[in-house]
Amino acid sequence: MNLLNYQFFLFDKYSIDFNNFLKKNKFDLIIDTNLKSYSCCKLSFEFMMQSIFKSINTNGMLITSINGMKWFKNLKPKLSFSFKKLFFFKLKEINGNKDNVLSPSELEFLSQKYNFKMSFDKKLCYLKK
Repeated sequence: MNLLNYQFFLFDKYSIDFNNFLKKNKFDLIIDTNLKSYSCCKLSFEFMMQSIFKSINTNGMLITSINGMKWFKNLKPKLSFSFKKLFFFKLKEINGNKDNVLSPSELEFLSQKYNFKMSFDKKLCYLKK
């Protein structure tokens, strides 16, 4: 984007590398389209959110998708076949844990806990420090 001091990072948020990276760095903007759906449990989700909130600079922002907050599917490898690839695995969407829907009230609670201001437009939720 030819912006001064602009860096882009793409991470698997459930990896050990991501958590270590958050501990060592601060960010002005974090974008995550689906904050909760792949969390294994409430404790894991709260730990991840605490790490994300702590890594955001003053006046920084976390942006998420309102549709992503409602999504609770899981991905499962499924054996498939094609003449070109023969047997191979592809990911199939299956029903996930309905507890992994992120309600606006749950996000409001987290934003207040970490002193973030929450606002919405038609498609996005903004949490500003």
